[in-house]
Amino acid sequence: MLDPSRSQPGLTLITGTRVIALRSRVISRPTQSGEPIDAQTLAGIADASLDFVISAHVIEHLRDPIGAIVSAIRVLKPGGIHLLVVPEMRRTFDRDRPETSVAHVLADFRDGGIGTCRDGYEEHLRYVHPILTGQRYSEAEIQRQATEAARLWPKYGAHFHAWTGAGFEALLDAASDLVPFRLIETASVANENLFVLRKISAIELRIRRTWRRITTAWHNGWKKMG
Repeated sequence: MLDPSRSQPGLTLITGTRVIALRSRVISRPTQSGEPIDAQTLAGIADASLDFVISAHVIEHLRDPIGAIVSAIRVLKPGGIHLLVVPEMRRTFDRDRPETSVAHVLADFRDGGIGTCRDGYEEHLRYVHPILTGQRYSEAEIQRQATEAARLWPKYGAHFHAWTGAGFEALLDAASDLVPFRLIETASVANENLFVLRKISAIELRIRRTWRRITTAWHNGWKKMG
């Protein structure tokens, strides 16, 4: 296990508010810690420059989850690993809110999450705030605060999304048609779910898309015959 507080030989550790990225095969440089990193875009990090990216309890805070995965895969070298640690909503303060659907995150991918940003704040105020504080707002106050928070985004943070393990795996299945990765491992520990993605080649992605189209057409054909 790497200790982020210590400089490790042979790598540079870059930590941001919501992302840790490790760049390997670098000749003993000092550890860089606390530098601002945009977890949504990973702007400033070169394409295909990292061996792995760790995102722990981050993606639920981002307006465009699939876009964040696109960014992580972009900066990985071929075969690189993206580890996602995602809260299990049934075991956290998100337990009473609706689970984020695949349709929702696909819409976020199309518009960067602008269209659902206010919904995320509204869900937080309606379902999460009472669990955290014991205080319940009136419907009018929920609407007022949600509108104001969305207007001032990103000043106010929140969980814009919440998933069960199965729900997030469904997100990854949909995203795998858009982004060159393969899900290679999953695990559940306490109140979180872990997902390990490996970057694949563009050719592998095209083959997967073609195979899915073939199997979908075959399945639809059998349904019509039935």
